[in-house]
Amino acid sequence: MELGEKGDRDSGVAVARGEAFEEAMRDAEQLDAAGETGHRSGDGHRAHELGVPVTVHVAIGSDIVHQHPAADGAAIGAATFTDFRRLVSVVSDLAGGVWINLGSAVQLPEVFLKALSVAENLGHDPSGFSTANLDMVRHYRTDENVLKRPTLGKGRSFALTGHHEINVPLLAAAVGLERARRETAR
Repeated sequence: MELGEKGDRDSGVAVARGEAFEEAMRDAEQLDAAGETGHRSGDGHRAHELGVPVTVHVAIGSDIVHQHPAADGAAIGAATFTDFRRLVSVVSDLAGGVWINLGSAVQLPEVFLKALSVAENLGHDPSGFSTANLDMVRHYRTDENVLKRPTLGKGRSFALTGHHEINVPLLAAAVGLERARRETAR
């Protein structure tokens, strides 16, 4: 059986997706970060234009592309480690800002908490920030690692539970209304 053919034991290895992912990781190694490869098109490109950092935090073995013969663990690991350092830099300047966890129940809450811990251990004080968790259901890890632990005694947290296609536009509209209210009050 060839890689990518459907079979009884097929776990969903997709040849084309694997090749595209590995090409992106090789590019990421040259660019020094996995998130940088997303700046070339789509949402990643728009985020880059707006100055919003994009990071990728790969858990090797957690996706079908890692089973591809061309998968390069060293390149994937190096790119995601660089992105972790970039995330530490982002959360170092989080004071007065907002961290939104959108639909990640395990990986990103852990990465965020660790990045925040590193930033604080390096002497940064991100007090006064808010966190929001948007997901279909509440989970222990997101409640603890996004809402409770990071903001304890130094910030606020919000849980918005429901469908993303409803909550995200509502949140965007609320932010827009608040911005308009503040500008009018000036």
